[in-house]
Amino acid sequence: MLIYSYDYLLNKESLSLENERFVYSFLYKNILYLKTGEKLVSVNLESVYFATGQFKSFLTTLFKGKVIIFPNYKMAQKIFTADLLHNTVFLENFMRLKNDERNLDEYLGKQIKEERYFDILNEMQKIFESLNKLNLEEKRCYKNLLLKDIATSILSNSLIFLNVPFKNFEIKENGLYAKKISYSNKRTLTGRITCTDKFNIQMMPKNDEIRNNIVSRFKDGCLVNFDYSSFETILSMHLTKDNDFLQKYLEKDIHEEAAKIIFEKNVVSKNERDFAKKTNHSIVYGAGKNTIIDSLKSFPNPDKTYKNITEILKPILNSRQSLMEEFKNKEYIKNYFGTFVYPQKDYAIYNNYIQSTAADIIAKKIIEIHGFLLKYKSKITTSIIDSIVVDIHPDEDFLIENIVEKMSKIENISLKISYEKLQNLGEK
Repeated sequence: MLIYSYDYLLNKESLSLENERFVYSFLYKNILYLKTGEKLVSVNLESVYFATGQFKSFLTTLFKGKVIIFPNYKMAQKIFTADLLHNTVFLENFMRLKNDERNLDEYLGKQIKEERYFDILNEMQKIFESLNKLNLEEKRCYKNLLLKDIATSILSNSLIFLNVPFKNFEIKENGLYAKKISYSNKRTLTGRITCTDKFNIQMMPKNDEIRNNIVSRFKDGCLVNFDYSSFETILSMHLTKDNDFLQKYLEKDIHEEAAKIIFEKNVVSKNERDFAKKTNHSIVYGAGKNTIIDSLKSFPNPDKTYKNITEILKPILNSRQSLMEEFKNKEYIKNYFGTFVYPQKDYAIYNNYIQSTAADIIAKKIIEIHGFLLKYKSKITTSIIDSIVVDIHPDEDFLIENIVEKMSKIENISLKISYEKLQNLGEK
């Protein structure tokens, strides 16, 4: 095993890697550690940058024709070009789709603390070789996980603006205070993108006063919150792939239809609809028949009411049953887009399916809207649950309808979008 340390300012000869297809690599501080074949290499990126003014073209040349195995997207996107990212396999996602429960971050942290840098590369090679050879389903899942990493990176590089000073927010030339907020898609079973920052914009209570200070970066601009209406319900309906059911109920309010059955009248109140919605969700997400009938016992014929409601929901319940059988056979399920989900509890299988599908849609739409906005001044600010918040420049109000249109369609799924124009996030 050859160990080679490369410093641009000290090494006269150019650095080349052996004729191996795979290069295992990770970054710590300013040092890039590599393993290819029998060669171990450390590269001082700081000296490369000091001598040349950049290091990305150096890395592009170094890795030409190679498949790079890297711990995660978050680390790689700091130093790799888009082309290199395209040729990189991220071990974290590889392990996730294979349901490998080893904690890569924990292992990396321990080895770095003990300064056993090259041991990390050897372990990465062992993990990759043990998980290698993806079938078509796994390749599709891996692509979805990568898209989620890209969406997470977009959010993590987006600025939140305040009109008052706040800890860790930097003053900007427009007199506002700004900060990038960190996010992750690895902390939930379904891959939801969650805020991991101490300034947790997703978990702020509605009465938190600081929400009133989250504003547009533009003078006379506004924050626009684009929200998916009845997101889970509409997804549940689409995922049945039952055309007759969709034609009958997609343009109706299925909770209102259930309320009409429960309360035996043609016009129902909001409270009555909310009761029906709660009943529908209980049935769909696995509450037992006796539990539902017990909740209907104040009505004249709870058994008949239960039967009539389940008749409406039959295609959704059939879809749920198919998922239960898939999980029983495979010990995992695939969401609508082919992302693998490994439910930990039987009763949560259908909920995991819906939440995972919703998470993939949000991620795909973050990427699509970010790309669409590149030629404009308006920018994505954040994503909160099933909504995307965009900072709209005062001259670009026309973009709102464009964004609504883009968010309302994905593959064969039509979705309902509502939006609010806000002077500050406290108005949401």
